[in-house]
Amino acid sequence: MDLSSMSLEKLRNDLLLDREKREEKICELLQRVKIPVVFFSLNIPGENKALPGTKELASFGIKLICTKVKDVQLIEDGVDTLGHYALFIVNGDVCHIKRKMVEIEEMFDFCRLFDIDVYDVSARQIKRKDLGLSERKCLICDKLAYECITERKHREDELVKRVFEIIENFLSKKSSLLS
Repeated sequence: MDLSSMSLEKLRNDLLLDREKREEKICELLQRVKIPVVFFSLNIPGENKALPGTKELASFGIKLICTKVKDVQLIEDGVDTLGHYALFIVNGDVCHIKRKMVEIEEMFDFCRLFDIDVYDVSARQIKRKDLGLSERKCLICDKLAYECITERKHREDELVKRVFEIIENFLSKKSSLLS
């Protein structure tokens, strides 16, 4: 095994480990507080999840959740190999909370990079389709995102390029959005 394949293998292991840590955090928090949990992260394809502008975009997303959602409390925010994330608790009906999160994901074109999951007290993730809402579209074409991901319809470099464009769009609008 050469050096590059060893480092790629290590990255894959780190990604899996961090995914497990995130799931543990959610379950531990749910057991402790017994109210719905919201998990915020960014949809960033590729190995490098900390692209220029992602810190600012994540901060904006966290602020949106804190200002647009009643009875929300930020518990933790951070960065791991999967990128930026935040963990919230929200007192309320999980269906109403999920609808609010979908509104945020659809508020601006760059919010398309937000991935906001809602968990009920039994750790069940509330999905868009549970509420009769349309599923998310691909970043590049009009197909459903999960179809393109499953079929590997687009190259990683195409997706990363599109994400860069979306982040650049956000950065150009950021100052006017914060005022």
